[in-house]
Amino acid sequence: MILKTKTKIIIGVIVIIALISFYGYRKAMKLKALFEKITISASGFRNLKMSLTDIRFDIDVTMFNPAEENFEISSYLATLKRLNFFYNGKYLATAKPMISDISIPANNQLKISNIPVVLPTASILAFTMDFLSFDINKLTVEAVIEVAGTEIFIKQ
Repeated sequence: MILKTKTKIIIGVIVIIALISFYGYRKAMKLKALFEKITISASGFRNLKMSLTDIRFDIDVTMFNPAEENFEISSYLATLKRLNFFYNGKYLATAKPMISDISIPANNQLKISNIPVVLPTASILAFTMDFLSFDINKLTVEAVIEVAGTEIFIKQ
């Protein structure tokens, strides 16, 4: 039986889509393995502004790639969607930098500066005693990166 041209085209398109999907899946799994090696930490803050409704400041975070290969993601593969901040183990705030092009060379680090963070004053009351002696070493960061619709967490 001889296949018609339309059937050949449909089969060809399905094969191409399957190959692209397989390639994308392998790339995503490779990125996921690299994500698991990357560490993140708060490296500084500035521009502290307090009001009756909230506290605002800019924070810097540093992502470290200990792997022997470069870590590079582009906007079509992954996006840094959220940074969750914890102080002394308690949830503090979330920042949404929405960074889509990240490149960290092998055995190197990337510093992302001036990420705005807003803390509602009501939630700060629970941390009043902790903030009287603020120590940046007690501030931990959790990055949430979306890869092909799946969220991956990088914890400090």
